[in-house]
Amino acid sequence: MRQCPALLERKVQALNDQQKQIADARMVLAQEVIRLQQAGMTRIAAVTFIVDESKAGTLPEALQRAATRANAKKGRTRQGVGKSSLQEWVSLYLSAERPQERLAILAPGQPKKQRPEDMTWFYTLFWPHYARPCGLTVLEAYRAFQADWQGKYHDQPAMLAALPTYDKVNRMVKRVAPHRRVKGRVTGSALKAYQVYQQRDWAQMPVNGCWIADGKSLNMKSGPSDTRAALYPGADVGARRAHPLSGGLEPVTGGKRHRGGRCVALCHPAPRQAAVCLLR
Repeated sequence: MRQCPALLERKVQALNDQQKQIADARMVLAQEVIRLQQAGMTRIAAVTFIVDESKAGTLPEALQRAATRANAKKGRTRQGVGKSSLQEWVSLYLSAERPQERLAILAPGQPKKQRPEDMTWFYTLFWPHYARPCGLTVLEAYRAFQADWQGKYHDQPAMLAALPTYDKVNRMVKRVAPHRRVKGRVTGSALKAYQVYQQRDWAQMPVNGCWIADGKSLNMKSGPSDTRAALYPGADVGARRAHPLSGGLEPVTGGKRHRGGRCVALCHPAPRQAAVCLLR
């Protein structure tokens, strides 16, 4: 990460508030060990002193809060910090050169939730029962899935014992995106209502890079010198350039129609919500 600042920046930005608070607490404890070393104690003596005092709850209030927060894994009977953990935090603190780097290496890892894609049985065995137009509930689909599982692995006791529980299947179903969850269960306009809308960043589009019609007409027209007929702007998709077009898709210059339907006129009657992007 030290050789790639962009990677370091990405990792720091991916940390949540809890990870940052734990990393800050570990840095506080590492700084206290260094302070005791500067006061004349050896490193192992300073680490042992902080560990014993944190478990006894006799550290100063700020240090005791840091010792409590520094543990990423909580337990009912766990108090204070461990000697090997504190040794490691001090070593990592000293190995880093910048505060941002210390924050990245001292932050605990975030446990990743299991995804439906990680379960080989979810989409192959359970999903065919759930994704039906009849709209089975998760419990009804699970019962059918359970019967298939027991029939498929009837001669394999280990696989029969590994049958996923209903609660696990229900959690996996809830982690499927809504628009994917209803696929196969609803059709037509009901399915279209679940389609994801993606808002595009129009700031990346250059000036005059995209013209949009509102479904009726494009409120732009030009008056050429050689004719009195008003001309509406159009786009040559093949050549990726804009030029005037008449209402009959007749170019202004040359007097020839474009072949292959490459010209699109954004004039009345225009297709609803028609848009032509001129990408460079």
